[in-house]
Amino acid sequence: MSVPPGAEPTLWDLHRAVSQLREDLRGDLAQLAARLDHVVTENVYRADQRVIEQRIGQVEAGLSACGASTSRWSSAVRSSAGRARRRRLRSAVW
Repeated sequence: MSVPPGAEPTLWDLHRAVSQLREDLRGDLAQLAARLDHVVTENVYRADQRVIEQRIGQVEAGLSACGASTSRWSSAVRSSAGRARRRRLRSAVW
């Protein structure tokens, strides 16, 4: 059924349009509520960042301690390798 160009919508047409808008709005609000379930507050975010920074500091400290012990170990290996080289040289000469 065609509607003349100047005709105003009926009450039924307005009711259907408002009902459709309500359904759309409910769907949009449901999506927004689902997204908000995954959002954290700024305080929680900052606390989490502080914990991460502490962990990074601990890892860095562990790595630097490991690097210091590694350099001591490598110097010990070098000195023992030097002693072994000198022993071989002495045994070859004598």
